Amino acid sequence: MKAVSNRNVIRILVALNLILASFLGLGFLNNRKLSSIGPEYLIKELQLDPNQIRQYKGLLDSNKVILDPLLEELKRTKKNLFAQISQENPSEDTLLKLESANNAIQSKIDRTMLKHMREVYKICEPSQKNKLLDVIHKLNEHPQH
Repeated sequence: MKAVSNRNVIRILVALNLILASFLGLGFLNNRKLSSIGPEYLIKELQLDPNQIRQYKGLLDSNKVILDPLLEELKRTKKNLFAQISQENPSEDTLLKLESANNAIQSKIDRTMLKHMREVYKICEPSQKNKLLDVIHKLNEHPQH
């Protein structure tokens, strides 16, 4: 049996890490799941009043300004990482740097989403806060692929 080189082990581990992260939804709160339900879903589910709707839409706009560039950066980093993996002899250092960059960007996205959800939580009445937490738990219990 042929021994597996360190380079191949790293290549395999990086690829598995990316595949697993993609299937698990990447991070605490999968932004794709949250955005796929749309703002109208939360407005209806939480029964927000007109003032809360205005505040919520303002929070969405603020969050989008921060999140969109991060999501684009994550997309570019993943594209570069997969391009490296597909090379005959990818640089181990480059793979590790790209994986680290990918993780750092995802961490920023997670922090941004957590901050956003905390801000949404603040505009809710007590009964709405429980409903919001229920929605978040449901999204995390049923990962989208």
